[in-house]
Amino acid sequence: MRRRFVLFQLDQRTFAVEAEAVREVFPLPAISPMDSPSPYVRGAVQLRGDILPVLDLRPALRIRPRPDQLHDVVLAVDLPGGAAGLIVEELSDLSEVPDEEIHSTTGSPLTSASIASSGRIYPVLDLSQVSAELMGQPAA
Repeated sequence: MRRRFVLFQLDQRTFAVEAEAVREVFPLPAISPMDSPSPYVRGAVQLRGDILPVLDLRPALRIRPRPDQLHDVVLAVDLPGGAAGLIVEELSDLSEVPDEEIHSTTGSPLTSASIASSGRIYPVLDLSQVSAELMGQPAA
């Protein structure tokens, strides 16, 4: 079997998220502040009449912070606790990956697998862990 992943960049590193969880991608708009107990929630944006919390993955993945850039985009994803936006630097690819190239890993609390393909390794975000760790929602 094959699974589809959206590949994206953060600090010149490539990460993956399951394509079926991605609602849409849009340029990073102005973010409105919102109260949140999580330091990873940067604020919120309005998307088609809904309020979408926007998360900064960088600190949780131990990637150095940097100011937002004009080319940054938001990946709107479905999390177990509801939808959220993930700030990423750019999209790299939409890739179909055979199951034998997907391996369980335990390197980060936000990833549960890695894709090993063409001599490269891409950590796969575990969206239930993203919800639990960054938004304080129970893991599914």
